[in-house]
Amino acid sequence: MRTPILAAGTMVLGLSFPPTTQASTYDEPWQDQVIREADSLVKIRIEANEGGKIVRFELLDQLAGEPVPQAGVIDDFDRVSIRNPHWEFHHQPDDVGYALLRKTEDGDWSLPTPSTGWAALEDGQVAATYRHSYHMALVPDPVYRSTTTALFKHLHGQPWDEQAMGAFIDKWLAEPPQSPSGEEQGETFFHQHVALECFHHLGSDTELTRLEPFLALDDFHVRVSAVRALSRIDNPATRQRLLAILADEAWPGFPRVMAAWGLERLDARELLPRLQELIPTMAEVETGFGGNIMDPRIGTAFPHTVKKAAEALVEAWATVEAPAPE
Repeated sequence: MRTPILAAGTMVLGLSFPPTTQASTYDEPWQDQVIREADSLVKIRIEANEGGKIVRFELLDQLAGEPVPQAGVIDDFDRVSIRNPHWEFHHQPDDVGYALLRKTEDGDWSLPTPSTGWAALEDGQVAATYRHSYHMALVPDPVYRSTTTALFKHLHGQPWDEQAMGAFIDKWLAEPPQSPSGEEQGETFFHQHVALECFHHLGSDTELTRLEPFLALDDFHVRVSAVRALSRIDNPATRQRLLAILADEAWPGFPRVMAAWGLERLDARELLPRLQELIPTMAEVETGFGGNIMDPRIGTAFPHTVKKAAEALVEAWATVEAPAPE
């Protein structure tokens, strides 16, 4: 099995997994959680892979976080047991890439799962994750370095280069939106994907108009990122726009779930009565990341339908906390 980069058939990564059963699936974390839980962002070269259970590496560059020694060992996955025979490191000697490492109790290092926390670098391009490893992007090395470093520092409560990131986001959101199809459009599409996902975390714009062209483009991946970016803007217009997307049966299920999550992020509780009226009219539209049943990431938690995502939001908002004891 190979991991698709955003659009199926556009490009592929050489991440291979063995046949798996339900007992050996796992819940793949979203990239913001991967970054938050990591201690360090580094560029490394693989020196040896010892039976798929231990990877030895050479540090090439420290981008952010806790210092990593010049020579180190990765010997664990945070979210799956490396003792499970299904889970092995598939890195090869001389592979170069970026790793989001977490320090283990024995002083070595770990990755979250076999399919996240690692971004391979080849021919100046990085196979990068900005929202989830099911949806990867191919970006130039300098773009990955600057954006992921900024995201790491932001998500760890540290200063980041706001001027450089603002210029990057402004540049690519000013371009006409592009879908992933077409050789000439690929570069723009990937850069806009990164810009929208960075806006989701780092954006400070209060104007909905910047995102409307991306919301209007009838493309699954563009709309997912655009809806996520929309939840960064907290004003009445964006709250109503998110609600309209959630209610729009013509949209694919995944971005509509992002709209529900965006309303939750904005704590738009004033819309609770409207949501309660909406839910009985909603069709049972299935959602999910797609992929192959043999992919171990099928254990990733995600609302089964758009309606369930809306119901979960209503339930969370309708829950009245018990008064504190006197």
